[in-house]
Amino acid sequence: MRNKKSIAILLGDPSGIGPELISKILSHNILKKINIVIIGEKICI
Repeated sequence: MRNKKSIAILLGDPSGIGPELISKILSHNILKKINIVIIGEKICI
């Protein structure tokens, strides 16, 4: 069995395009082939 590759993504500005892109990536079938590491600040609401 092959190990999955890991990709790190910077979240960026919470009010910018970053969160939208992260959402689209996480809903895509690519997750079967790679691990995603999201880097950003924790936001408490």
